[in-house]
Amino acid sequence: MHSHPIKTDSTKMTHQQISFKHKALSYLLALLVILGGALTFENLKYQTSKSSKSTDFENKQSPHTLKYAQSSQDNKLSQKMMPLSNAVDKVNNPLKYSARELIDMILELEERNGFVFTPDDISYIQQKLQWLVDLGSDAVPAIDDFLRTQRDFVFVNFKGSERLHHGSLRLALFDVLEKIGGYQEEAILFENFKQTSNPTELAALGHYLEKKDPQYYRPFILEVARNTLASLSEEDMNNPDVGILFKILQDYGDENIVSFLEGLSNEKWRQYASIVLANMPNGKGITALVGMIQQDPDLSDTSTVFALQMLAQSSENPEAESALLESVDNHQIPDDNWPRIAQMMAGIYRFQPISPRNGFKEDYKDTLAVNRIDSDGEVVYRVKYNLTEEQIKRRLGLIEKMLTKNLSSSATDSLEQQKKMLFALYLQKTNKKQRQPIS
Repeated sequence: MHSHPIKTDSTKMTHQQISFKHKALSYLLALLVILGGALTFENLKYQTSKSSKSTDFENKQSPHTLKYAQSSQDNKLSQKMMPLSNAVDKVNNPLKYSARELIDMILELEERNGFVFTPDDISYIQQKLQWLVDLGSDAVPAIDDFLRTQRDFVFVNFKGSERLHHGSLRLALFDVLEKIGGYQEEAILFENFKQTSNPTELAALGHYLEKKDPQYYRPFILEVARNTLASLSEEDMNNPDVGILFKILQDYGDENIVSFLEGLSNEKWRQYASIVLANMPNGKGITALVGMIQQDPDLSDTSTVFALQMLAQSSENPEAESALLESVDNHQIPDDNWPRIAQMMAGIYRFQPISPRNGFKEDYKDTLAVNRIDSDGEVVYRVKYNLTEEQIKRRLGLIEKMLTKNLSSSATDSLEQQKKMLFALYLQKTNKKQRQPIS
């Protein structure tokens, strides 16, 4: 009666198998949807957590925050669409270490006894920092995580560290972020700038940020430096790092900073104030410096004498030159001050609020010697510079003009000595032989 019993039974079995497979597939898809939702929720919680940590960032944030958000999405899309050749290159990349591992490898040197960096140690640190730069944006999360811990490895505590370009690991990682570049890196630098109270870090971070967007960052950098100075305790006021804050005011200062420094000159940090006013770009502080000297025409205060030296240091500026010549006409400069005044007019030595070796490469590329001077709780640096031919000619012209004045024998001797030294230096630079002796 049943013509094909075996076939009918096998058909029923096939339907059951198919039905079971459909159910299993449905369960699997449902599970994937649930897991996907959970992952999305966890990611949302992470993003929310990050944003809650930077609530203050909404008021003062990098101007490129929105650009970074878009750039981040573009990067994710480009990674998904990465061609096979790029993927192969990444696999064959000789950098076998993660950013976290590279940072840990540097930190291992901190545990060593002796506090000495050998030449191999210096090369080792520099290599690992360069590898972090080579990792690019892949290194940024690990660097950000380390900076958030507030931990540091202070290189300057080790003998031989002067061969490194940075005084600590944090400063070195700031430099790595700057070299990598990008919106995320800029946001991290700015966040650290807002959180730190370390003058050295403020100077380094301000330097990087100001290069990226001077119009946006400069006012904020000045505000932070000024507020930090105003909040210093009596004990901190004599800290040598205070000079770094004045260097920030010197580099980025405007008319408002000049007024701030004039107020300081009547209270504390008078030498710092004089140095900054003399060294501000485009002679912005010369008028205020002249005003400080005019308030004490008898030079009864040592800070006024120092301000006069700073005016001589800035005598390439027409306003400073005119004020200095007027001081000579008024016989305002005592004989015992002329050796220092003449030396500053020669321009070989300059006073600075920090050692150029604690700054950036461009700060010390022309330096020949650095002397630290402690005076009344202020630490300043007298730096010997390698003058150019043009600078020497201008300084010689100024001294010759000064020698036409009615001077004392002490003033004349001091100026002639500096003139002779400058002329010998000029001959040395131009490879010219002196045809007649200088009287």
